[in-house]
Amino acid sequence: MKRLNLFMAILAITAVNICSYGQKLIPHEGPNGLIGFADEAGNMIISSVYHDAGEFSEGLARVRFKNRWGYIDEKGEQVIPLIYNVVEDFSEGLARVRYGNRWGFIDKTGAIRIPFIYDNLGRFSEGMVRVRLKDKWGFLDKTGREAIPFRFENVFDFNDGLASVFHNNRWGVINRDGVIVVPFIYASRIEAERSENAAAAKLAEAQKDYSNEISSTSIPFQDTQNISTETYKHPAIVFSKQAYFGFGMGLDYGGFGAKLELLPAKHFGLFAGLGYNLLSAGWNIGATIKIAPDQTVSFNPMIFYGYNAVIKVKGASDYNMTSHGVTIGSNLDIKTGRRGNKFSIGLFVPIRSQEFKDHYDAMKKDPRIKFENELMPVLVSFGFNF
Repeated sequence: MKRLNLFMAILAITAVNICSYGQKLIPHEGPNGLIGFADEAGNMIISSVYHDAGEFSEGLARVRFKNRWGYIDEKGEQVIPLIYNVVEDFSEGLARVRYGNRWGFIDKTGAIRIPFIYDNLGRFSEGMVRVRLKDKWGFLDKTGREAIPFRFENVFDFNDGLASVFHNNRWGVINRDGVIVVPFIYASRIEAERSENAAAAKLAEAQKDYSNEISSTSIPFQDTQNISTETYKHPAIVFSKQAYFGFGMGLDYGGFGAKLELLPAKHFGLFAGLGYNLLSAGWNIGATIKIAPDQTVSFNPMIFYGYNAVIKVKGASDYNMTSHGVTIGSNLDIKTGRRGNKFSIGLFVPIRSQEFKDHYDAMKKDPRIKFENELMPVLVSFGFNF
């Protein structure tokens, strides 16, 4: 009989646990003034040890201890460390979070899906998220790929395949391919969204989605109205170029001087440097390839033409000489997090003229000339660009 009672007690406890499991847990303040999680009956399931918390979403809840946020599961176990400044609930497996002063997205394992390099970003809508970088807005997909370049002063989320965007003090509309379907001629967003072009483009997007759906189910599609959004492309939109201006020391800064860099394309830059090279004005012009422009640290190969060596002899200015020629090398750019400002460290190999080499060799054979240092085959530069 005792065994039976014990068995029945175990069944009762098991039944209670089964009933409790899967119940909705909600944030609840404990007697210590901190936040834990309780079931709907008010029973504390997860101890009150947090300073703030949100409700569970997709099996995880955001929690804050002191001034850092992370996530716990329904067992109260910390699955994503409390290291973030701001976090939001998970949606479709991703959460929008801020680390320091930069925004990104993480998945439910804590892996970074969109890196923390953006000044601001929205929430995913129709598979796209609006993102701001260096005062320009663009769109990323869920893989973090740049789906629509950073060209606009303001943007809104996609809705029915279209998004309102602001450029050069005027509103227009683009589709998910980045095609401009309503030109930038409207003073207000509402006017752009209500234009005839927007209505036709919305119909075209709906037609495209429906056609894709029918195709995927292998059902014959007949009597379709063929509407092309090509009709609504704006004939020409010229976007403002991004630029850097910096001060530094080295060949690419003209000696001790300044450099201006223009970025007509995301992965390509043009630059010019002007400074003092110990004899006179030092200058150079060149081009650079941006291999990973969105990363905090990146290598950027470059080639330029200008001065690449100087000989200065005290008391015998007739021996002074400046070499001009091609220089190749690479910059290591390190972004500081302040709107794209960066430190640059360059390593360069100058290609000097034969005339300069002959002049240098002749001087080395002259016993009246004492060399304080040799010409270096590889040169280094330092600078700060903003």
